[in-house]
Amino acid sequence: LPAVALMDLEAALGGDLGLEAKLKFIRSALDKDEWAVRLKACEDCAAIGEPAGKMCGEAILEVCLRDFDEEVRAAANRALASFDTEIKHKLGVKLAKDGLNFTAETRKISRRNVRRCACDSVAALGPEICMPYLPDLQSSLQDSASIVRAAAAKALGVFGPLLAANEDIIRELSRMVRGDRDIITRQACSLALGQILENAGDAVVDSSDEEAEEQRSRVGSAESASATSGVDDTEELSISRAASESETGTEVQPTEGEMPEKSRKKKKKKK
Repeated sequence: LPAVALMDLEAALGGDLGLEAKLKFIRSALDKDEWAVRLKACEDCAAIGEPAGKMCGEAILEVCLRDFDEEVRAAANRALASFDTEIKHKLGVKLAKDGLNFTAETRKISRRNVRRCACDSVAALGPEICMPYLPDLQSSLQDSASIVRAAAAKALGVFGPLLAANEDIIRELSRMVRGDRDIITRQACSLALGQILENAGDAVVDSSDEEAEEQRSRVGSAESASATSGVDDTEELSISRAASESETGTEVQPTEGEMPEKSRKKKKKKK
């Protein structure tokens, strides 16, 4: 069935259909159960570019935030970045509301997965579109889930030297390089600091030369500190392709360390 559905999509897009008809076909393919069909639809949407934004924009954003497959989400983010500026601004508002500030937690939808994916989409859209949502992205650095904190740090790195004068963000990233419990998050913060402070010169922060030099040295030393650390509580970063092929609709659930204390006690009693 997946092969047949993919062949149907490829035949439709390669035929003599007009642009509007092709976009309708792509829009419907984004809701298919087969990951290969969704992937193909996202890739074709990115290839069409700006004209696809008006008809497929919101559906592409939904794929970015909630699709179970990492490769499909990456293709959707490429499509998102290909839309025209007006459409991207509209989708940016929805991204902040339904992604960066997503709070629901159900059996099928995980809060931390949606927020992590939202940070990835911020990185895809870039600072030109997402600068107004910088406070929401910065608050994600305090998330209880390490996959959200790491994704937020990576997204902040995309802003680069534009954040060189933002003392709060630089201070927070520096603190996390030294003290975050997750090695991947520490490395992401280190990389983000390097991208932000690169070529920043004297415009780093309003602090003494000694403090500015200390911040720069943290960037260089963080990776070696992370490599020698014996702590590695890295969370699962994506749902496996096997899970998406079975189309179980089950999101990765919080680890025991992230469960409320009462839930952990009940789990121990059952054992």
